[in-house]
Amino acid sequence: MKTGINILMLIALLSLKLSAQPDFSQRALLHGVVICPDMKQKQVYYFLPEDLELMKNKDGQPAFRFIMMRYTGNGTFGDMNSKRFRNIMQMDVALKAISQDTLAALKKSLRKINPGFTLRPVPVSRLEAIVHYVAVNDTLATRLGKGNWETGGESSLSTSSSYWRERTFTIYPDNQTADLFNQSLKSGRLILSLSYAFFSKGKADADPVSSVSGPRKYRKMLSEIIPKPDTSANVIKECLVKANAFEIETDTLMYKTLVSQIDLNDAVPPGYALLNVYDFDFNNEIRNDLYEKIVEIAAEGAGGGTVTTQVIFKKRQPDLYASAAKFKYAVRLDKPFRYRIIEISEAGEEKKLDWVAETAWHRELNTTTKTITNE
Repeated sequence: MKTGINILMLIALLSLKLSAQPDFSQRALLHGVVICPDMKQKQVYYFLPEDLELMKNKDGQPAFRFIMMRYTGNGTFGDMNSKRFRNIMQMDVALKAISQDTLAALKKSLRKINPGFTLRPVPVSRLEAIVHYVAVNDTLATRLGKGNWETGGESSLSTSSSYWRERTFTIYPDNQTADLFNQSLKSGRLILSLSYAFFSKGKADADPVSSVSGPRKYRKMLSEIIPKPDTSANVIKECLVKANAFEIETDTLMYKTLVSQIDLNDAVPPGYALLNVYDFDFNNEIRNDLYEKIVEIAAEGAGGGTVTTQVIFKKRQPDLYASAAKFKYAVRLDKPFRYRIIEISEAGEEKKLDWVAETAWHRELNTTTKTITNE
């Protein structure tokens, strides 16, 4: 009975989220928080997300990791002596929260304007980010490219009253880019910059640049992920609602703690991101009949037996459309893996699809409906 109640509560949350129509052209600053009303529900107000910041570990070092993995092939798959590289850059990012005092003051002011008000976080449809770096004595920034935001448990999910708290941002640089970055990081001081932009569906603001905060030098970087607005009529469309950037400073003293170089033979250690899984069913609104989609992956363990893992995509988090499959125990790369999709409908019904066998560990797995291919 408890599970059924939880499902009903989540479905109610989804219906509220899908009916949201924020009017970003009417945004206002109240107690240091940007808010905007709903276009049709006059009692509903939304507050925009705060800034992102890089997290630090217990030793005070930045939560940043750069992993360079090399796979030299094997006879089983007929790729003996071939070399494949998989480079992973990750950083753990936190979304700053509004203090309880500020939230209380905000609600007090809204109560005077509209006694029956409801305050909710803006439903985020997409979160984009780009990483650049500048080496010491260099004036030109090098773009490492866009990446994916990945889940990290409940702390990476938003609720009806608050935004997510922590997420992991992951980039997979090509080998040449990764090698240049590694040399720069190893030889001297390096400044990394992450620029980001939040998007939500609502009535567009005629001046999206007003949503950009932070130093002026980041405007050019942010322009790569800020689309031109369309403010015609009262059409609901995806809008930029927040954009900023922050720096990550590193130096040679931290090199060994930030960089890992691994040569892979037949197996990979546990905890490493081996397989990228993408699913755009919720992000592109392809499967409105689904509440949740689970991708279960099984591989042969290095010590024998089967090791399984899974990644989950949720309708209430359409901005999370990518995830890296990580196994708890070491798995063998010279053996094929298999996966299957488990669909959970909005009514709570479970449907398990057939297992699919795969051999290409180095390719991306796209489980989007009607495009279930490896590219």
